[in-house]
Amino acid sequence: RYPTSVDDVAVVCRQLAERRRDGDPVRGIYHWSGSDEMTKYDMALEMGKLFGLPTGHVVSNKEPSKGAPRPHNSRLDTKRLEELGIGRKTSFRDGMLGLKENLLSKLG
Repeated sequence: RYPTSVDDVAVVCRQLAERRRDGDPVRGIYHWSGSDEMTKYDMALEMGKLFGLPTGHVVSNKEPSKGAPRPHNSRLDTKRLEELGIGRKTSFRDGMLGLKENLLSKLG
């Protein structure tokens, strides 16, 4: 898994739309994803650490899920967009820190 910030996806969409508006004929299929390779277990541990929550009960499961078959490495190739100077990649940690700050500001 490569967790991707929805804000980063929005930035990519906006940048593509701006290029199109300005006359750049961007066409085809583009991929975007985060850079941090993480398992669900890794994400749970990181969130627990950032939010000060216990994680001792969280266990890793090495077995693939029983749902639809998935490739072992699902990283998307973002090179086409990067070559156009398009994109932003927020680390999982920074994204979770932003979420934490947002939640705390709403709680007052």
